[in-house]
Amino acid sequence: MLEIPAMQKVADGRMIGDLPEARSLSRAIEACTREADWSGFITNDRALHLLLLSQLGNDRLVTLVGRLRDLTRLYGLSRVANTATFAESTHEHDLLLDTVAAGDGERAAQIMELHPRHTRGLWAGRGKPEWT
Repeated sequence: MLEIPAMQKVADGRMIGDLPEARSLSRAIEACTREADWSGFITNDRALHLLLLSQLGNDRLVTLVGRLRDLTRLYGLSRVANTATFAESTHEHDLLLDTVAAGDGERAAQIMELHPRHTRGLWAGRGKPEWT
């Protein structure tokens, strides 16, 4: 809920100060997924999301989202580890970055609403996400 309006603001203002670093983190997430490096996955996924949020200059928001991610990220990971469906979900990061770079806040908000829902659904064992 916190990341949805924040990502819309970031995209609307094209506030991605370090797109190459964000792209690098997205690639690292995908590599960690392929290599079953779950610690690396969680570290890079957290870093990407917090990098995007940090563009707003709200340290309190970044800290809060970081803490919430730390509390929830390991739950259910063993259920989806090494599945093709989970690997597919990592591509949503690139879609989000493309949308932010294009300045499409409404689409960025949609992606941020779907992305955690897909991830939570996968991690909870609720099947394959619908890609939009």
